[in-house]
Amino acid sequence: MTLVMGVDEAGYGPNLGPLCIGLSAWEVSDEERGASGEGVSLFRRLEPVVSSKVTADRLAVADSKVLYKPGGGLDTLELGVLSMLALLDTPPIECWDTLVDGLAADTEGTRRELPWHAEDFNTAVPCNAAPDRLADAQSKLRGGLPDDVALRAMKSRLVYPAEFNRESRRHGSKGRALSGWTLDLVAKTLEELTAPLAPQSSPPIHVTCDKHGGRNNYAGLLSEHFPGYTLRVIIESRPRSAYLLARDGAEVRIEFRSKGESQLEAALASMIAKLLRELAMHSFNRYWQSHLPELKPTAGYPMDAKRFKADILDKQRELKIEDDILWRER
Repeated sequence: MTLVMGVDEAGYGPNLGPLCIGLSAWEVSDEERGASGEGVSLFRRLEPVVSSKVTADRLAVADSKVLYKPGGGLDTLELGVLSMLALLDTPPIECWDTLVDGLAADTEGTRRELPWHAEDFNTAVPCNAAPDRLADAQSKLRGGLPDDVALRAMKSRLVYPAEFNRESRRHGSKGRALSGWTLDLVAKTLEELTAPLAPQSSPPIHVTCDKHGGRNNYAGLLSEHFPGYTLRVIIESRPRSAYLLARDGAEVRIEFRSKGESQLEAALASMIAKLLRELAMHSFNRYWQSHLPELKPTAGYPMDAKRFKADILDKQRELKIEDDILWRER
């Protein structure tokens, strides 16, 4: 068996709302990848029940930018994420809070310190997907999943503005901060999934991450987040940077790819991150509109974020809400 993991993010560019990092991990029999990094595809393994396009009879799993357009509904993202999450037998997902807990996305409870995540603004989940469609999708997925493929984990990490600002200042770069949060999530998930195994029994592990900005060299970051491993550079280039980490007979191959979402494991991670981001912005906008009913909602991206910030300025001062918990500097 091989452990296949994918990681992606949503909300790296906005000034408002959280950065969300998503992760999915799968166990696959006889997974082998050659020197090119290609090999057995989860899209091929799951072809009877999963499609990289929206179809009538299969679950859509793809880059979230393909499945969701600004202003559109969340039903396709919800069907994919909630159907997959049901494979892990998590507690029922009924609202934003239970989704965040099901993905272990905010283990320190940072969201509870923010007024827009008070109970009054806790969005119901599913938000757009019809319950009967979701139940049907979950049933088809359970019934059609091949015996040699198993979903092992779905995780996320929410990074709110105060932490985003603090770590970006500390590193002098928001890209460096993103890489740190990503690799921390990977390392913690690998520890959780492989800790019960003796090192010599650990399966081969392949991790696909989307590339972070223009960075091509990740060796130093990997050494920092995987202490005790020897590291070998396989390739460092604009399309992909790949590394082999080894310790006590266990091996982890980790790749940073442009368009990493071409791999199903990273595509699902992209969907997790985007769904959390959009639901977080639902609550954010509802909070501010509860104080300013005529306020136009925002997706949080730079041009419109400046308009929104100006529109709420007087109310923000009245409510004594500091910029550091609201506004991302980079």
